[in-house]
Amino acid sequence: MTQITIADSKAIFEDAVQDHVLDIVEPTKRYIDKLGKSNKAIKWSDDSIRAWSKVIVAEGVYYLIDDVSGRPDADALTETAVTAAISSIKGGEKLTDEQRNDLRALIFPFVENLISRIEQVREQTQVPSATAQEFIDEALAKTPTNWSMPDKYAFEAAQEIDESLHPTLALIKASTYIQRLRRLNAKQQARVKKARGLREELKQNPITNAGPRGIRGFLRRLFLASLNGTPFDDLNWIEVNHEGLQIYTPFSTVSQRTIKYAQLMNNAVVLSVDPPAYLDWYLGVARQFRRNIQAPIGEIVVYEPGSGRTLAKAVALWPNAKIKEMRDALEALHLLENPFNGLQRLPRLRDILIYYDFAGSDWEELENLLTADSTHSNPGEP
Repeated sequence: MTQITIADSKAIFEDAVQDHVLDIVEPTKRYIDKLGKSNKAIKWSDDSIRAWSKVIVAEGVYYLIDDVSGRPDADALTETAVTAAISSIKGGEKLTDEQRNDLRALIFPFVENLISRIEQVREQTQVPSATAQEFIDEALAKTPTNWSMPDKYAFEAAQEIDESLHPTLALIKASTYIQRLRRLNAKQQARVKKARGLREELKQNPITNAGPRGIRGFLRRLFLASLNGTPFDDLNWIEVNHEGLQIYTPFSTVSQRTIKYAQLMNNAVVLSVDPPAYLDWYLGVARQFRRNIQAPIGEIVVYEPGSGRTLAKAVALWPNAKIKEMRDALEALHLLENPFNGLQRLPRLRDILIYYDFAGSDWEELENLLTADSTHSNPGEP
């Protein structure tokens, strides 16, 4: 028999019963999905499912360290699992009593298998008996909170979790919130990865106002400038490459400029559209009936709102769409200059539960929350 510390019990238990927990989760998910097909209001997100599985693990750890005689109560664990599942399901309150009983009957055999596995783990390992408070003190001593929780987390999550919630429901809310932050970070990191690919592509194929460099591009711009009624602007050139927005105006005092996305964000520079004069009347009439009418041809105008000075004009087909394409590319390049700006600093589960007050018998149930905290990352890491 192996002697272990209290803090090791969670890792041992999770490794030992992982398959048994999945045996409970999978049929429950299938059952809820079946109900969701007949009632669209019933939905169970992946984040809620993960949080619910943590509740089962937390209850199991409690049984593992609880110094009691006899077999753990399968009915009690089943009831806890069903209650937590219904609370985590969107529209779970719409489940009828019959459906709830069906859910209990569905998972009860799998819960019994889990409890049998718990008994095996208890026989193979010797967990020192301890009171709930001793367990909590040891867990907190090993992972002290040494950062000030941002106001955003306090207002969005921590203050919403108070003593009126059952501990398992508090766990679901806190775990779901942390998973949502992780998902936002994953999306942001995917954007950074995509932006890196775009930067390499822009080195080879810049986004231009009308056509590439070369004789074909020159003839295209010459034709569009004549069609637009601005033949003297045919040599003006605007492109977005890996360095930013490049402006080439050979007849201006400053013939080349580089503009960054930060200047567009701060409205130091604005991109706008100037359609040809002969389309003004038609566009004016069309916009009396529809708001989002775009000119098929026109000039992209780069100007400074502060001084009112026009920096450049260059002709383009569907200039509004071209401006959007250029701005999106510039935003991606700006993201690479500040890759950590959009990432959320992750809290731990005990940080989100900082305002969750316990009293009396609730100390025992607090074990479920702290031992289910699988968020062991450094709060400073994205």
